[in-house]
Amino acid sequence: NNTSGLPLNSPTLSGAAADSSNFVVVGNGQSNAFTAGTYLVQVYASPTANPSGHGEGKVFLGEATVSITQNSNPIEFVLPNPLGLALKGQALSVTITDPFNTTSEFSNDVTVS
Repeated sequence: NNTSGLPLNSPTLSGAAADSSNFVVVGNGQSNAFTAGTYLVQVYASPTANPSGHGEGKVFLGEATVSITQNSNPIEFVLPNPLGLALKGQALSVTITDPFNTTSEFSNDVTVS
């Protein structure tokens, strides 16, 4: 199990979609033996993907809590888009923070559809 002080792998995103009122993020929590618990996922957008393939989020879009019950647990959540931001075509990435308050590096970038 992940214990305090150990590195936390970033999630792997498989997609993101947005409209004028909400956006949806889908992916998997990558395993370095995630412990069961509630994780905080913070979502960022950038006009273009980072050349490394992993985000360097320029705009913080919001956060959600997700429950992880086993390794590589699917992650899917909906966040409001109260300002109706034009997110389509933007590069979206996330970080995840575990119950021990350890935060991952940025996830891979996905283009918002």
